[in-house]
Amino acid sequence: MFMWPTDDRELFVDLGDMASGQRITHAYLVPGGVRNDIPSEFKTKAFEFINYFEKRLKEYDKIFYNK
Repeated sequence: MFMWPTDDRELFVDLGDMASGQRITHAYLVPGGVRNDIPSEFKTKAFEFINYFEKRLKEYDKIFYNK
């Protein structure tokens, strides 16, 4: 039960890494602006992940809450 959401967490970490360049401590905002521009493929990856995660949330609801 613990490992399913942990695996999906990696997708969030990957998006954070893509935006900030760091996997653990995301420091995207810095005094005076932002550190780097978001890569052009970020939007595509984010929408792919959202579509995937919407399905996963339904599965989580069915498995963990609606027995």
